[in-house]
Amino acid sequence: MLAYFINTSAFFLITLTWKISVHAAGITGPLSFLVFKLGPAWGLLYLLVIPVGLIRVRLGQHTSLQVLAGAVLSAGLTWTQIIFLVPLIPA
Repeated sequence: MLAYFINTSAFFLITLTWKISVHAAGITGPLSFLVFKLGPAWGLLYLLVIPVGLIRVRLGQHTSLQVLAGAVLSAGLTWTQIIFLVPLIPA
């Protein structure tokens, strides 16, 4: 829940000045946690962002850069949160 809050806040602030793909972020954030929990073999699931991104671009809702930025930022933020916050969770 904290990751969703942090990521949503970051995307809200970015969207005030530049349109970024929240749809791409909505895939890569949760997938990052799944890959963390299930292992690197599940990293192929990141390919799911491709059809979503292509649809967003084709519908004229985003540019390729906006989709890429949404996916990369969300994955990066989520992995950063995993690295720093997961060790703080009691076992």
